[in-house]
Formats: sequence, C-alpha cells, structure tokens
Amino acid sequence: MLEHERYDLPVTARHPTHETVGRWSNYLNVVADNGALSLSCIVYGQPRFDEFGDVRVLLEATLGVDVTERLAVTNTFRSRYDSRPPDGIEDLDTMLLTGIVLELQ
Repeated sequence: MLEHERYDLPVTARHPTHETVGRWSNYLNVVADNGALSLSCIVYGQPRFDEFGDVRVLLEATLGVDVTERLAVTNTFRSRYDSRPPDGIEDLDTMLLTGIVLELQ
C-alpha cells in the first residue's frame, strides 16, 4: 500500500512535514457466534517496507449479546498504535463504544 501524508507541524518538529512510504498491509479476522453471543475481531498490521520498526496497528473487537430475538447490546473496543507518530500525537489511541441493535422486520 502506498501512503502519502502531509502534516501541519511546527518548524522545530522532528517528523517530516510530508512523506510518501510503502507499507505492507496485513490483517487477521476472527468471528464467533453461538446464537445469543457473538464476537468479532479484526487486526491490521502495517509495517513500512524500508523500516520494519515503523509499524501501525489497528484493532477492532466487538462483543454482541442478544437481549431478545430483535434486540442486542454491543460493546466495541478500538485501538490504534503508531510506533513513530508525528510530533504532538500520542502513539496509542483507544476507544470503547456501546451500542444497541434493533432488528425490524
């Protein structure tokens, strides 16, 4: 995957203000469902071709629980990691989301 980025950074920043790199994009997807309980998880890993130590990882995992035949509650965990983020950006970002699924027929 070819990636081109431009950043609005101060002149004193260590990170370049723009760069174009190639990343190797890989993913793993796992899904399990027993009827009342479901789990899905996907993980993306993207190391740079020229610097394998510069890697980005994205994880999204969702747990769903059926309350009734047409109503479910979900919890989704998202995490993004960048081993070499631009100046002023955290290397790890996480989020937890709760949702309600209503199936209309």
